[in-house]
Amino acid sequence: MTKKEKLVRVRKLVEPIYRKLKIWPHGWSHVKNVAKFTKLIAEREGENTYLCQLAAYLHDLGRLQEEARGPVDRTPGVQGHAELSTEPAKEILDKVKGLQEKDKKAIIEAIHYHSLKEFPTRNPIGLILQDADKWDGIGRFGAARLAAFNAEMPITGSEARSDPDKVLEKILKFASNNKNQRDKLITAMRFVVEWYDLLNTKSAKELLKKDWEFSKKYLQKLEELNR
Repeated sequence: MTKKEKLVRVRKLVEPIYRKLKIWPHGWSHVKNVAKFTKLIAEREGENTYLCQLAAYLHDLGRLQEEARGPVDRTPGVQGHAELSTEPAKEILDKVKGLQEKDKKAIIEAIHYHSLKEFPTRNPIGLILQDADKWDGIGRFGAARLAAFNAEMPITGSEARSDPDKVLEKILKFASNNKNQRDKLITAMRFVVEWYDLLNTKSAKELLKKDWEFSKKYLQKLEELNR
């Protein structure tokens, strides 16, 4: 079985899990995007695209368990989705033939720490996964994801993907009439704009620059609604 065939098999194993999520911003479309972005970044960085994509497909498996618990609990000591993702990831990696133990450990470490503000080691899989995960929160589609998840605005995944510009106008209109949700989105967007300086790789900074500049301008439009 080739590496490409192994990736296809992993996709088939994880897709039904992600499709069970009720909140679309962290569902299957997000995971597919992160897998695509890890490949692009890894190619530019000269790193192992196969291992990076494996990590991408497995990185959010704990979201289902986290979602079942209710609202996200960020209390210190409470396992978040990244930590919760490691065990189901290990189970799937054990089904992938030919993986060396050091590669499995690197992938699990990448998954375990991917949601931290800064990755704690120089694990290239982790650094690239973290950058790819951030990428999906930056730009037009990222703004729609933030509006739906962080601000609980009535934005669906299908409309965000089919007509992002129309959705962005819808978000601005909704935000202008709903201060509480507008402020939540502004807080989330400010956090995302800060991500650019936290990107680990030169390649990610080059690839994300235009999307980041869009996010800054869109944040300004939201902030103007408070004036």
